[in-house]
Amino acid sequence: MAGTTLSLVARELGLDSAVDIGNREMRETGRGIDSALENAFEALVAALYLDAGLEVARQFVVAALEPFIRPDMVVPEHPKSALMELATAAGKRVTFDIVSAEGPPHEVVFTAHALVDGKTLGTGVGRSKKQAETIAAEQALEALKKALAPKRRRRS
Repeated sequence: MAGTTLSLVARELGLDSAVDIGNREMRETGRGIDSALENAFEALVAALYLDAGLEVARQFVVAALEPFIRPDMVVPEHPKSALMELATAAGKRVTFDIVSAEGPPHEVVFTAHALVDGKTLGTGVGRSKKQAETIAAEQALEALKKALAPKRRRRS
């Protein structure tokens, strides 16, 4: 589900009145506000899951997001989840490392590595740790798929 949808749903739930955004963040592009609301929605779902269990959390998410779901929608697989699932199935361990954070505090650019069994298979650069890790996961997922694909014999 796109982040903009989550921030919209968070506003409809009234979470914007519960999130305290600093004055500097309010003056900037406003992305920080949406990001904070997305995080608040995700935290609410996590709290429901921890307090009431998976089924209650699932019902809440379905009810909250139902107006945004169309029958013809294809939900894309999240690269980090897909990488973890594929690696786990192959008996491999996935970790992510933030290897650098550069730039002034309001424009930090992060670099992340996705490691499978300690070997870097993907590198991502982004404006947030999450974005950098997602890009690294996309690269690592493709590399792992190629590495696990059955080798084709050449005919002579």
